[in-house]
Amino acid sequence: MSRVFVTLDLDDEVYATAKERAHAELVSAETWIAYRLEQHINMNRLRNSDRSDAPGENAGKQHA
Repeated sequence: MSRVFVTLDLDDEVYATAKERAHAELVSAETWIAYRLEQHINMNRLRNSDRSDAPGENAGKQHA
């Protein structure tokens, strides 16, 4: 596992929403945002993996 430091410029409204949701889950806004970002990345990775496994343009080709 790697540790990464990220700086995000969020609108005040977006950050306020993140703070509310984080408070409801008893975590900091920063932790909640990082968790959601990680979820988003993992979902995109899964979608991209599903697309590459689906028949179509890559049908019959072996993955390297």
